[in-house]
Amino acid sequence: LQALQQQYATAGTRYWSTRIWLLLTWQPVYLAVAATEANRLIDLTALRQYRQGATVVGFQEPTHRPSLNRSLAIRHNARELRAFVDQTWRLLNASLKLNRRNSLGLISDTLLNALVSAYELRHPRQLTDLLRESGEWAHAAGLLNRHRQPLSTLAVRDHYPEVSRRSCCRHYLTDAASTHFCNDCPLLRTNKTIRQKASQDDKPISAPAGH
Repeated sequence: LQALQQQYATAGTRYWSTRIWLLLTWQPVYLAVAATEANRLIDLTALRQYRQGATVVGFQEPTHRPSLNRSLAIRHNARELRAFVDQTWRLLNASLKLNRRNSLGLISDTLLNALVSAYELRHPRQLTDLLRESGEWAHAAGLLNRHRQPLSTLAVRDHYPEVSRRSCCRHYLTDAASTHFCNDCPLLRTNKTIRQKASQDDKPISAPAGH
């Protein structure tokens, strides 16, 4: 927290808490997906991650064991991820007061980005399999809205999957005078004031690393 406060002194608590949340959860998300791709069942209960300045990168390899099939791996690793996410949220929220809805939405966005990355590495692979498995992950991890639908979705454009984000990383708060927003920021679709502010600038920015 102190490193972020020094680097982004004017960003405020909403940005600091959201950024810390993303930094602590992006690696476990990708580890859970990577384990599934290797047909392994992961254990995140004793995961250790390493900090470098104002970022989190590197980890001690978590334990895992073979899975009988891919569907079992998805269900197990999704539930393991959700347990890690819930525990991390409780610990952070005690001092930083995170927005629960936005926090889970960010996990959902990160998960879909990880699944798309895995899809790209595993070509040839059917796009229909990716779309089906993204739903399996969302249901197993409980990343659903009140209508029992996934918080985030994949859109297919020109036969390529793209993540339709539902939550904001708050990166725009790093510069109070800036009108820069991530090019796929959901606030550009849902918040009229922010959309007008962003239109004053030439172009949006890409999402920051660790998103």
